[in-house]
Amino acid sequence: MHRQSGGGITQWFLLIAVLVLVGTVAFRLIPIYAENWTVVSIVEDLVERPGARDKNIRQLRSELAKGFQVNSVDSLEPEVISLEEKEGVQTLRLQYETRTHLLGNLDAVVVVDRSYHLAQ
Repeated sequence: MHRQSGGGITQWFLLIAVLVLVGTVAFRLIPIYAENWTVVSIVEDLVERPGARDKNIRQLRSELAKGFQVNSVDSLEPEVISLEEKEGVQTLRLQYETRTHLLGNLDAVVVVDRSYHLAQ
C-alpha cells in the first residue's frame, strides 16, 4: 500500500492563518517602533547638546517640540519628558505609551520609559 506524504488542506489553512496573524501584528507594531526609534533619537540628540543641563523643562520641551515637528512625530506631545534631579545629577525621563488596535477587541500597548543623563 502506498502512503501519501505532504501536508493536508487543514495544515495549509492553519499555516496561512498563522502567517496572516503574524503579518497583522507586524503591520500594526512596526510603525509604532519606527516612531519610537525616531523619538529616542531626538531625545538623545537633545540631552547630548552642550548646555542641556543649564536649560529648564520648558526650554527642553520647546526643543523637543521642534524635533517632533521636523521629524513628523504627530502622535506625541513634548510633555512626554520630565526633568528629575537626584544627588546633583539631572536626568531627563522619556515616558509614554502608545495603543493600537490589533484584532476584534484585542489591542497592543507599547510602553516607553527611558532615562538620560543631561550633558554638562
